[in-house]
Amino acid sequence: KFCGAPPLVGEIVIGIVVGPHLTDFTPHPDSLMLIGELGILLLVLEAGLDVDLEMIRKMGARAVGVAISGSLVPLGIGFGIA
Repeated sequence: KFCGAPPLVGEIVIGIVVGPHLTDFTPHPDSLMLIGELGILLLVLEAGLDVDLEMIRKMGARAVGVAISGSLVPLGIGFGIA
């Protein structure tokens, strides 16, 4: 843990910084891209499995609003950039 952040944050940052430069060294960059996308899919799935629904029920509509906006805002930014 560097700077109190979980190791996953460091792995993502290193992947963003180093990733584009290492694709030139791989014989099949498309397959590397597929593996990366599958990894992100599994990461999102794991995060979804760790959600405590009972806590969300206790927190109520505010928690649901934060969760929905936490999904829609990045989605909107992504569409805006694209």
